[in-house]
Amino acid sequence: MELTEIWAAIRRFWWLVVACVLVAACVAAVYVIRRPDPGGVVRYSTVYTLDVPSRDAILAAREENARDVPEFEGVPNELLVGLDRMALSESVRAQAVEAAELTIEQAFGLQFAAELTNDGYSFVMTVSGVDREAVRRVAEEWVAAYLAARSEVTVDAAEDERRGVIQTLTSLRAQLAQLVTEVSARGAAVPDPSAPRGSETAPVVPAPETMDIQTLLDQYEISALRAEIAERGQRYGEIVVTGTSASPYAEVIDSVDRALRPPDPGSPWGTVALILLGGLALGLAAPIAVSRFDRRVRDARTAAAIFGAPVLCEIPAAGRRESPFVTLDDPRSERSEAFRALAATAVATDRLPRAIMLSSPSGTAQDDVAANFAAALSGLGVRVALVATDARQRWFVKPFEPPEGRPATLPDLLVEAHRGSLNGQLRASLPRSEVLPNLVVVPPGPSDEELAASLDGFPPLLEALADDGVDVVVIAGPSVLDEAEATIVAWATRSVLWVVEAGTVTRDAAASAASRLSLAGVEPFGVALVAGT
Repeated sequence: MELTEIWAAIRRFWWLVVACVLVAACVAAVYVIRRPDPGGVVRYSTVYTLDVPSRDAILAAREENARDVPEFEGVPNELLVGLDRMALSESVRAQAVEAAELTIEQAFGLQFAAELTNDGYSFVMTVSGVDREAVRRVAEEWVAAYLAARSEVTVDAAEDERRGVIQTLTSLRAQLAQLVTEVSARGAAVPDPSAPRGSETAPVVPAPETMDIQTLLDQYEISALRAEIAERGQRYGEIVVTGTSASPYAEVIDSVDRALRPPDPGSPWGTVALILLGGLALGLAAPIAVSRFDRRVRDARTAAAIFGAPVLCEIPAAGRRESPFVTLDDPRSERSEAFRALAATAVATDRLPRAIMLSSPSGTAQDDVAANFAAALSGLGVRVALVATDARQRWFVKPFEPPEGRPATLPDLLVEAHRGSLNGQLRASLPRSEVLPNLVVVPPGPSDEELAASLDGFPPLLEALADDGVDVVVIAGPSVLDEAEATIVAWATRSVLWVVEAGTVTRDAAASAASRLSLAGVEPFGVALVAGT
């Protein structure tokens, strides 16, 4: 690049230069502020190690394929997860400081830390400060308060279970009393409650041949109710014992006192100068790099110009824990609103085709857009068939109930369509849901080779779906530049909705994909721009 081009890039992205310098200045300030005192203040710490049950221990054992996977039967769930949250809670720490009877000077600067070790079996609690004796006393009281809090959780859990058992016993006794009354009213014999019960000795009831079938069933139901009442009563006694002898399910196995004097850090100004110079250099290099190398599609205007179609909707990026089928799992989310807007816009154009393929130049961004677009269309009253073309799209069928018998897959239907043997009742053989009665899903085959062998069956399959009452067929197609089958699928539909994830597709790749489908006579319906993650 020439000097004029470099200067133009810096002027265009001047904010990058300012941002890098400001960040470097902040880093330098933090370095100076947090720099250890040259005097070398000695800090003391007391570390307690506890043996505790945790979910992490189970997961670690399973990952290592250990033979003995620990089980923690009877341990409340609150004591298996969130161990550090309980230990570091304000109430537990306040109890420790209060019980240690510290002065204000002694309590100043105390730090608490708690973490579960990598193996998931040991819980380490650390208190640090400048007063050795204060640290030691607070650590001891902190561990005691933590164990007391765990015991309280055990008591509360036992009390909750006790109430549940009482409710169950009350219900079972009411059922037994009502059943005994009904049997006695009919003049039938009631099993003797003092008769032995158990897995080895059955309750004494009259011989089956001496009574009608209803009376026989009532006799056995009465005996079963009495057995369950006895079992619940025994469990009630166990719970009472647990509640009166609460256990924290934790044991102190080690404690260590430590002292640490930080080394003299030396003069900070040389490091500060290097940080500032590095920030300036990075600020000058960033605009040049962005201008020279960034040719990715990042905005709606660029996407519309390259694909020759309007951007119908901009869809937020999916969160880490967000389900791909967001319109079903979280209808009120921002992404669900975007998919509903996309569906409404597509219908409002009054030119939504009977079959449309969703594809991207490369990648798999079209998968979740196709699934949620189909679900949103069906929510508007449009009868939709969602077609999965790749084995990776098997998750499409998870929220749907399978039909009776083996569901038809896309390769099966393509073969039947090629033979001309489709029976016209396709939707009955496809997964569907009561939540979205207007939507059916065509599952993919076990492998992509089956699809490639029968792509010529796509046009008759689309006609058969239309004859069966499907208004729109939404096809989650292959990527145009990644798979050759994409052009054939698009040719069968004659319409494509481009899905572009901002910042992942270059302008050259997007233009190449658009040209390839244009040569096949495929019209772009629009563009859905997905925000980059």
